[in-house]
Amino acid sequence: MQNKKIVIAGGTGLIGSALALHAQASGHEVIILSRGRSHIGAGRLVQWDARTPGRWLEEIEQADIVVNLCGANIGAGRWTQARKREIRESRFQPAKCLLEAITQVGTQPHLLQASAVGFYGPTETPVDEAARPGNDFLADLAVEWEDQTAPYTGPCLIARFGVVLAPQGGVLPRLCLPFRLFVGGPLGSGEQWFPWVSLEDTVGAMVFALERGMTGPLNIVAPAPVANRYLAQALGETLNRPSFMPTPGFALRALLGEQASLLLEGQCVTPRKLLESGFEFSHPDIHTALQAALKPQ
Repeated sequence: MQNKKIVIAGGTGLIGSALALHAQASGHEVIILSRGRSHIGAGRLVQWDARTPGRWLEEIEQADIVVNLCGANIGAGRWTQARKREIRESRFQPAKCLLEAITQVGTQPHLLQASAVGFYGPTETPVDEAARPGNDFLADLAVEWEDQTAPYTGPCLIARFGVVLAPQGGVLPRLCLPFRLFVGGPLGSGEQWFPWVSLEDTVGAMVFALERGMTGPLNIVAPAPVANRYLAQALGETLNRPSFMPTPGFALRALLGEQASLLLEGQCVTPRKLLESGFEFSHPDIHTALQAALKPQ
């Protein structure tokens, strides 16, 4: 990919920071749209409020690629009605604002819009990008999130992320904690699928897709989803800890309410479009991914 100007909204998060670092190291100009006033990492910080036009429109006008990764952490806090509204607003408003800005400046950059494999709802059989959406909260959220880009007539890539495994943040440190305390094991039945992907492959897949001008939905997951029981075993082996202490589903539901579905339900998702396009995963299986993510720094 020739040198581009890449604008990343949500560029201070786990995925955004890694993408910015990779893009800048590759010679691209990287702009981070952020509500904050300081930024430690790659890219030049430009403030925005994700609601109103401002000087940041100049960056959009000159952008070759616009990446929207904005969205509150769905795993933080119980899913009260107020929390659900916050989760929705944190996704829909930035997407709407960016699309209005692109329309206003009259350009058509390659837009990459974040979504999630929750789009498919709980699944026990493999699904790819052609599958229909589910009908639970996460599926409805993903559908509405993606719909924010429907009016855009330029090239648009919808990145449906799986669970990103990285040592510096995200879900992996929380998954490891009970194992480090010698109480790790399967959650619920342990049979639910875990659609994971390494951070390196997450960034690699995004760059790969943008370089090739790919559009439409794209599942960014590893080619080998695993059941939760197997994930527990792999974590135990990697951390040299036991992995036989199960957590009953009823206990998680009592503690977390509806949010327990994040742990007790899963999606068996395959990255068909990436594989058919020739993308090569650096970490195609869970053991190599965990070993890379958890090796001593």
